[in-house]
Amino acid sequence: MSELILSVGHERFILKHMYHQENLERLGLKIHFIVRKLRPTGITDLKTNYQNITFVTPSFWKLLFATYTKLYKQRPKFIEIYETGRLTLAYFLLGRLFRCTTVLVLRGQEFEKKRSFFYSLSFFFVLRKIDKVVCKEQNLFHQAMKHRSQNVYLIGNSVRLPKGQVSKNSKRNIDILYLNYIRKERELVYFFEALKNENVKDLNLKIVMVGFSPENPIDTKYEEQVLKWIWEASSNGVDIDFVNFTNEPLGFFQDAKVFIFPSPVIYANHSLLEAMGSGCVPIVTQGEGVEKIVNEKNGISIENHVDEWVKALLTLFKKDSNLSQMSIEAQIKIEQQFSNNDWSCVYAVKD
Repeated sequence: MSELILSVGHERFILKHMYHQENLERLGLKIHFIVRKLRPTGITDLKTNYQNITFVTPSFWKLLFATYTKLYKQRPKFIEIYETGRLTLAYFLLGRLFRCTTVLVLRGQEFEKKRSFFYSLSFFFVLRKIDKVVCKEQNLFHQAMKHRSQNVYLIGNSVRLPKGQVSKNSKRNIDILYLNYIRKERELVYFFEALKNENVKDLNLKIVMVGFSPENPIDTKYEEQVLKWIWEASSNGVDIDFVNFTNEPLGFFQDAKVFIFPSPVIYANHSLLEAMGSGCVPIVTQGEGVEKIVNEKNGISIENHVDEWVKALLTLFKKDSNLSQMSIEAQIKIEQQFSNNDWSCVYAVKD
């Protein structure tokens, strides 16, 4: 009989890891999700892809009651926590109560968050006491290892490949796409400075910037600064648009030729993997783990300087560029290494 895993957390994080259910089913494991009921589009996507799912309104007590009820009725062997806020400790204690193996999934920025004393205390308590920790990024793995030395696993993000045939790179309408949160650490200033170069302007590039969060911005001042740069670029004749953050990025990825991602950490950013899996050729800065994803066949990695951006843009958009072949290589890279991750080490089962 297959073991059941109860996965609890935020809808947009569970939606992001749709591949996870398929991987577990291959290991003979079943999974049931308890998800905060937030966005209608997210709910539709989850209902389409998952059968065993319970939606709960984002109320602390309702989420706890739903989790308790499922634990009591189904007695899963594992409880998997996609939550590092105030519910983390509560989910952990419920798992202990029902003698589940508890697994905390770290997705990004957990160690950067500004927390109250209580939340900080409870998060680090759970981090040290929980049975297993899964880190989705290399920097998270190193941070987690400072607080515990055993049962910490680095299982980078993986993505579902687009269904059907991906359009040829040359047939796409967006030349350059940025799709990620707007944060100061991205240091987008060098990209915008490169757009002022006359040779780059002569390329007549169509640029789309996606990632603005007017309702809940990560960095309000920096978003305002980037919007100012966009306005200046547009005033100087650059064809550039900005779009609010979306949890449905596939349409953008499939219509873009080049995906830019300046970041101190490259491995394994979910948006980067999805973009390459959809055939976008990446320009990334030489952040942590870049060599594991981007190489000279499938993209370009650069130092985050104006001259480097200019060189990369002129290289990819010159007439005799091999952009189409690089697009194919980007898809192959994701299909072979980032479309199906093995979780058997976490759940101690054999494939």
